[in-house]
Amino acid sequence: MFEFFKRKTSDSESPETVPDPVPDALTDSEAAGSTVPAAADPKPDTAGKPETGSRKTAVAFVDYEYWYVALDRHYHTRPNLSAWKAELCEKYDLKDLIVYGNFANNSLRAELPAIGEVAEHVVETQVPFRSHKKDQTEFLLLNGIYQRALTDPSIEAYVLFSGDGHFAPALEFLRDECGKTIDVYAVRDSYSRQLIAAATVSTLTPEEVDWTAKCANMILTNLKYLEANAIGDKPVRPSFRATVDAVSRYRHLPKADVEQTLCWMLDNGYAEQYVEYLDEKDVRLIRVNWEKCSEAGLYVPIAADEKVPEFVEEPLNEEEEEEIPF
Repeated sequence: MFEFFKRKTSDSESPETVPDPVPDALTDSEAAGSTVPAAADPKPDTAGKPETGSRKTAVAFVDYEYWYVALDRHYHTRPNLSAWKAELCEKYDLKDLIVYGNFANNSLRAELPAIGEVAEHVVETQVPFRSHKKDQTEFLLLNGIYQRALTDPSIEAYVLFSGDGHFAPALEFLRDECGKTIDVYAVRDSYSRQLIAAATVSTLTPEEVDWTAKCANMILTNLKYLEANAIGDKPVRPSFRATVDAVSRYRHLPKADVEQTLCWMLDNGYAEQYVEYLDEKDVRLIRVNWEKCSEAGLYVPIAADEKVPEFVEEPLNEEEEEEIPF
Protein backbone atom coordinates (compact mmCIF):
# COMPACT_ATOMS: atom_id res chain seq x y z
CA MET A 1 0.00 0.00 0.00
CA PHE A 2 2.84 2.37 0.80
CA GLU A 3 5.99 3.15 -1.12
CA PHE A 4 9.22 3.19 0.84
CA PHE A 5 12.24 5.32 -0.04
CA LYS A 6 15.54 4.15 1.39
CA ARG A 7 17.62 6.89 2.90
CA LYS A 8 20.83 7.39 0.92
CA THR A 9 24.21 7.61 2.59
CA SER A 10 25.27 11.23 2.97
CA ASP A 11 28.50 12.31 1.28
CA SER A 12 29.45 14.01 4.53
CA GLU A 13 29.71 10.86 6.64
CA SER A 14 33.19 10.50 8.05
CA PRO A 15 35.40 7.62 6.86
CA GLU A 16 35.92 4.66 9.10
CA THR A 17 38.45 5.39 11.83
CA VAL A 18 41.70 3.50 11.22
CA PRO A 19 43.82 2.82 14.34
CA ASP A 20 47.46 3.90 14.42
CA PRO A 21 49.86 1.09 13.48
CA VAL A 22 51.51 -0.75 16.39
CA PRO A 23 55.32 -0.10 16.42
CA ASP A 24 57.65 -3.05 16.06
CA ALA A 25 59.18 -4.39 19.30
CA LEU A 26 62.55 -2.92 20.26
CA THR A 27 65.65 -5.10 20.35
CA ASP A 28 67.53 -5.40 23.65
CA SER A 29 70.22 -2.97 22.48
CA GLU A 30 67.66 -0.45 21.27
CA ALA A 31 65.69 -0.73 24.49
CA ALA A 32 68.78 -0.04 26.62
CA GLY A 33 69.54 3.22 24.87
CA SER A 34 66.11 4.57 24.39
CA THR A 35 63.45 6.14 26.47
CA VAL A 36 59.98 4.77 25.90
CA PRO A 37 57.32 7.45 26.43
CA ALA A 38 54.47 6.76 28.78
CA ALA A 39 51.37 5.40 27.12
CA ALA A 40 48.94 8.14 26.17
CA ASP A 41 45.39 8.14 27.44
CA PRO A 42 43.12 6.29 25.02
CA LYS A 43 41.20 8.48 22.64
CA PRO A 44 37.45 8.57 23.04
CA ASP A 45 35.51 6.50 20.57
CA THR A 46 34.26 8.90 17.92
CA ALA A 47 33.38 6.38 15.22
CA GLY A 48 30.12 7.31 13.57
CA LYS A 49 30.10 10.76 15.24
CA PRO A 50 31.66 13.22 12.79
CA GLU A 51 32.96 16.50 14.10
CA THR A 52 31.08 19.67 13.25
CA GLY A 53 33.70 20.65 10.69
CA SER A 54 33.19 17.43 8.71
CA ARG A 55 29.47 17.89 8.33
CA LYS A 56 27.83 20.00 5.66
CA THR A 57 26.38 23.33 6.71
CA ALA A 58 22.62 23.27 6.31
CA VAL A 59 19.47 25.30 6.68
CA ALA A 60 16.04 23.72 7.17
CA PHE A 61 12.64 24.97 5.98
CA VAL A 62 9.38 23.52 7.32
CA ASP A 63 5.83 23.78 5.99
CA TYR A 64 4.35 23.08 9.41
CA GLU A 65 0.72 23.25 8.34
CA TYR A 66 1.32 20.48 5.80
CA TRP A 67 3.21 18.36 8.34
CA TYR A 68 0.52 18.77 11.00
CA VAL A 69 -2.50 18.13 8.77
CA ALA A 70 -0.97 15.19 6.89
CA LEU A 71 0.05 13.39 10.08
CA ASP A 72 -3.32 14.03 11.71
CA ARG A 73 -5.26 12.90 8.66
CA HIS A 74 -3.32 9.74 7.88
CA TYR A 75 -1.77 8.64 11.18
CA HIS A 76 -3.58 10.45 14.00
CA THR A 77 -0.29 11.76 15.40
CA ARG A 78 1.42 15.13 15.84
CA PRO A 79 4.74 16.49 14.53
CA ASN A 80 7.75 16.14 16.82
CA LEU A 81 9.80 19.14 15.77
CA SER A 82 12.31 18.75 18.59
CA ALA A 83 13.19 15.15 17.68
CA TRP A 84 13.41 16.06 13.99
CA LYS A 85 15.82 18.92 14.70
CA ALA A 86 17.96 16.59 16.80
CA GLU A 87 18.13 14.19 13.84
CA LEU A 88 19.19 17.00 11.52
CA CYS A 89 21.90 18.12 13.94
CA GLU A 90 23.36 14.60 13.80
CA LYS A 91 23.53 14.79 9.99
CA TYR A 92 24.47 18.42 9.42
CA ASP A 93 25.99 21.52 10.92
CA LEU A 94 22.53 23.08 11.13
CA LYS A 95 22.71 26.88 10.94
CA ASP A 96 19.02 27.73 10.90
CA LEU A 97 15.55 26.16 11.23
CA ILE A 98 12.70 28.22 9.83
CA VAL A 99 9.07 27.18 10.32
CA TYR A 100 6.29 28.51 8.08
CA GLY A 101 2.58 28.10 8.61
CA ASN A 102 -0.88 29.59 8.75
CA PHE A 103 -1.58 29.32 12.47
CA ALA A 104 -5.08 30.82 12.36
CA ASN A 105 -6.57 27.42 13.21
CA ASN A 106 -6.86 27.00 16.99
CA SER A 107 -5.26 23.55 17.00
CA LEU A 108 -2.28 24.76 14.99
CA ARG A 109 -1.93 27.93 17.07
CA ALA A 110 -1.66 25.78 20.18
CA GLU A 111 1.56 24.37 18.67
CA LEU A 112 3.29 27.76 18.53
CA PRO A 113 4.83 27.80 22.04
CA ALA A 114 6.54 24.43 21.46
CA ILE A 115 7.65 25.48 17.97
CA GLY A 116 9.15 28.70 19.34
CA GLU A 117 11.33 26.72 21.74
CA VAL A 118 12.90 24.72 18.89
CA ALA A 119 12.93 26.84 15.73
CA GLU A 120 15.21 29.84 15.23
CA HIS A 121 12.51 31.62 13.24
CA VAL A 122 8.72 31.22 12.88
CA VAL A 123 6.94 32.84 9.92
CA GLU A 124 3.16 33.17 10.17
CA THR A 125 1.70 33.14 6.67
CA GLN A 126 -1.92 34.04 7.30
CA VAL A 127 -3.24 36.82 5.07
CA PRO A 128 -4.91 39.44 7.32
CA PHE A 129 -7.60 40.30 4.77
CA ARG A 130 -10.98 38.59 4.75
CA SER A 131 -11.19 38.73 0.94
CA HIS A 132 -8.17 36.40 0.66
CA LYS A 133 -8.91 32.81 1.49
CA LYS A 134 -5.53 31.31 0.54
CA ASP A 135 -2.54 31.72 2.83
CA GLN A 136 0.93 32.57 1.53
CA THR A 137 2.91 29.64 2.96
CA GLU A 138 4.13 28.31 -0.38
CA PHE A 139 5.19 31.75 -1.68
CA LEU A 140 6.92 32.90 1.50
CA LEU A 141 8.74 29.62 1.99
CA LEU A 142 9.96 29.63 -1.61
CA ASN A 143 11.05 33.25 -1.21
CA GLY A 144 12.98 32.25 1.91
CA ILE A 145 14.84 29.54 0.00
CA TYR A 146 15.75 31.96 -2.82
CA GLN A 147 16.95 34.65 -0.44
CA ARG A 148 19.12 32.21 1.50
CA ALA A 149 20.65 30.84 -1.68
CA LEU A 150 21.54 34.36 -2.88
CA THR A 151 22.83 35.78 0.39
CA ASP A 152 24.56 32.81 2.03
CA PRO A 153 26.74 30.78 -0.35
CA SER A 154 28.29 28.95 2.62
CA ILE A 155 25.17 26.78 2.97
CA GLU A 156 25.89 23.36 1.46
CA ALA A 157 22.61 21.54 2.14
CA TYR A 158 18.98 22.61 1.98
CA VAL A 159 16.50 20.61 4.03
CA LEU A 160 12.78 20.92 3.25
CA PHE A 161 9.86 19.34 5.09
CA SER A 162 6.98 19.51 2.65
CA GLY A 163 5.01 17.40 0.21
CA ASP A 164 4.32 20.21 -2.29
CA GLY A 165 5.56 19.54 -5.81
CA HIS A 166 5.71 23.28 -6.59
CA PHE A 167 9.08 23.42 -4.81
CA ALA A 168 10.64 20.90 -7.21
CA PRO A 169 11.98 23.35 -9.87
CA ALA A 170 13.77 25.50 -7.27
CA LEU A 171 15.27 22.45 -5.59
CA GLU A 172 16.41 21.01 -8.93
CA PHE A 173 18.19 24.29 -9.69
CA LEU A 174 19.98 24.30 -6.33
CA ARG A 175 20.95 20.65 -6.81
CA ASP A 176 22.07 20.72 -10.45
CA GLU A 177 23.32 24.28 -11.01
CA CYS A 178 24.56 25.19 -7.53
CA GLY A 179 25.81 21.79 -6.40
CA LYS A 180 23.78 21.81 -3.18
CA THR A 181 22.58 18.76 -1.28
CA ILE A 182 18.77 18.65 -1.24
CA ASP A 183 17.26 16.71 1.67
CA VAL A 184 13.47 16.36 1.49
CA TYR A 185 11.25 15.05 4.29
CA ALA A 186 7.57 14.29 3.64
CA VAL A 187 4.67 12.46 5.25
CA ARG A 188 4.17 9.00 3.85
CA ASP A 189 1.10 8.73 1.60
CA SER A 190 0.90 12.54 1.27
CA TYR A 191 3.58 13.89 -1.03
CA SER A 192 4.41 14.80 -4.63
CA ARG A 193 6.55 12.34 -6.56
CA GLN A 194 8.00 15.28 -8.46
CA LEU A 195 9.25 16.76 -5.19
CA ILE A 196 10.87 13.49 -4.12
CA ALA A 197 12.55 13.20 -7.55
CA ALA A 198 14.15 16.63 -7.05
CA ALA A 199 15.89 15.55 -3.85
CA THR A 200 19.43 14.30 -3.37
CA VAL A 201 18.13 12.27 -0.45
CA SER A 202 14.55 11.82 0.76
CA THR A 203 12.88 10.47 3.87
CA LEU A 204 9.23 9.55 4.35
CA THR A 205 7.79 9.66 7.83
CA PRO A 206 6.62 7.77 9.84
CA GLU A 207 9.44 5.41 8.85
CA GLU A 208 7.56 2.25 9.85
CA VAL A 209 3.80 2.10 9.84
CA ASP A 210 1.71 -0.51 11.59
CA TRP A 211 -1.32 0.29 9.50
CA THR A 212 -3.69 -2.04 11.31
CA ALA A 213 -2.86 -0.44 14.66
CA LYS A 214 -3.21 3.08 13.24
CA CYS A 215 -6.57 2.31 11.67
CA ALA A 216 -7.75 0.58 14.85
CA ASN A 217 -6.86 3.67 16.87
CA MET A 218 -8.92 5.84 14.52
CA ILE A 219 -11.89 3.50 14.93
CA LEU A 220 -11.54 3.43 18.72
CA THR A 221 -11.19 7.21 18.91
CA ASN A 222 -14.46 7.50 17.02
CA LEU A 223 -16.25 5.05 19.33
CA LYS A 224 -14.82 6.66 22.49
CA TYR A 225 -16.10 10.03 21.36
CA LEU A 226 -19.56 8.59 20.82
CA GLU A 227 -19.56 7.17 24.34
CA ALA A 228 -18.45 10.47 25.86
CA ASN A 229 -20.93 12.60 23.92
CA ALA A 230 -24.26 10.82 24.25
CA ILE A 231 -27.30 12.99 23.63
CA GLY A 232 -29.17 13.37 26.89
CA ASP A 233 -29.97 10.06 28.55
CA LYS A 234 -30.02 8.10 25.32
CA PRO A 235 -27.30 5.43 25.22
CA VAL A 236 -24.94 5.39 22.27
CA ARG A 237 -25.39 2.41 19.99
CA PRO A 238 -22.68 2.39 17.29
CA SER A 239 -23.11 -0.11 14.50
CA PHE A 240 -20.59 -1.77 12.22
CA ARG A 241 -21.56 -0.11 8.95
CA ALA A 242 -22.02 3.38 10.41
CA THR A 243 -18.62 3.18 12.11
CA VAL A 244 -16.91 2.13 8.88
CA ASP A 245 -18.63 4.93 6.95
CA ALA A 246 -17.76 7.60 9.53
CA VAL A 247 -14.08 6.72 9.94
CA SER A 248 -13.64 6.32 6.19
CA ARG A 249 -15.30 9.64 5.47
CA TYR A 250 -13.57 11.77 8.11
CA ARG A 251 -10.13 10.16 7.82
CA HIS A 252 -10.18 9.86 4.00
CA LEU A 253 -9.50 6.13 4.07
CA PRO A 254 -10.77 3.38 1.78
CA LYS A 255 -13.83 1.74 3.29
CA ALA A 256 -12.35 -1.68 2.59
CA ASP A 257 -9.35 -0.90 4.84
CA VAL A 258 -11.53 0.31 7.71
CA GLU A 259 -13.90 -2.64 7.37
CA GLN A 260 -11.01 -5.11 7.31
CA THR A 261 -9.50 -3.57 10.45
CA LEU A 262 -12.81 -3.60 12.32
CA CYS A 263 -13.34 -7.26 11.36
CA TRP A 264 -9.84 -7.98 12.67
CA MET A 265 -10.74 -6.29 15.96
CA LEU A 266 -13.88 -8.42 16.24
CA ASP A 267 -12.02 -11.63 15.41
CA ASN A 268 -9.39 -10.93 18.10
CA GLY A 269 -11.74 -9.91 20.88
CA TYR A 270 -10.98 -6.18 20.92
CA ALA A 271 -14.65 -5.58 20.18
CA GLU A 272 -17.77 -7.69 19.91
CA GLN A 273 -21.08 -7.57 18.13
CA TYR A 274 -24.33 -8.02 19.98
CA VAL A 275 -28.00 -7.84 19.07
CA GLU A 276 -30.42 -5.45 20.73
CA TYR A 277 -34.16 -5.24 20.20
CA LEU A 278 -35.12 -1.70 19.17
CA ASP A 279 -38.40 -0.47 17.71
CA GLU A 280 -39.74 -3.97 17.23
CA LYS A 281 -36.68 -5.20 15.35
CA ASP A 282 -33.27 -6.65 16.10
CA VAL A 283 -30.29 -4.36 15.51
CA ARG A 284 -26.69 -5.58 15.47
CA LEU A 285 -24.34 -3.22 17.37
CA ILE A 286 -20.70 -2.99 18.51
CA ARG A 287 -19.28 -3.03 22.02
CA VAL A 288 -15.54 -2.38 22.70
CA ASN A 289 -13.35 -4.21 25.19
CA TRP A 290 -11.49 -1.07 26.25
CA GLU A 291 -9.25 -2.82 28.76
CA LYS A 292 -7.94 -5.27 26.18
CA CYS A 293 -7.47 -2.51 23.60
CA SER A 294 -5.46 -0.40 26.04
CA GLU A 295 -3.29 -3.35 27.08
CA ALA A 296 -2.51 -4.07 23.42
CA GLY A 297 -1.68 -0.40 22.77
CA LEU A 298 -4.40 -0.06 20.15
CA TYR A 299 -6.05 2.89 21.84
CA VAL A 300 -4.09 6.00 22.80
CA PRO A 301 -6.37 8.28 24.86
CA ILE A 302 -6.56 11.95 23.97
CA ALA A 303 -5.21 14.27 26.65
CA ALA A 304 -7.87 16.03 28.70
CA ASP A 305 -6.78 19.46 27.49
CA GLU A 306 -6.94 18.56 23.80
CA LYS A 307 -9.91 19.38 21.62
CA VAL A 308 -12.32 16.62 20.73
CA PRO A 309 -11.40 15.43 17.22
CA GLU A 310 -13.55 16.68 14.40
CA PHE A 311 -13.59 13.47 12.39
CA VAL A 312 -16.27 11.64 14.39
CA GLU A 313 -19.85 10.89 13.54
CA GLU A 314 -23.02 11.84 15.32
CA PRO A 315 -24.28 9.13 17.70
CA LEU A 316 -26.47 6.44 16.20
CA ASN A 317 -29.31 5.64 18.55
CA GLU A 318 -32.07 3.70 16.91
CA GLU A 319 -31.08 3.00 13.32
CA GLU A 320 -30.93 -0.42 11.75
CA GLU A 321 -28.15 -1.23 9.31
CA GLU A 322 -27.02 -3.95 6.96
CA GLU A 323 -26.39 -7.12 8.97
CA ILE A 324 -22.71 -8.03 9.36
CA PRO A 325 -21.97 -11.69 10.11
CA PHE A 326 -20.21 -12.57 13.33
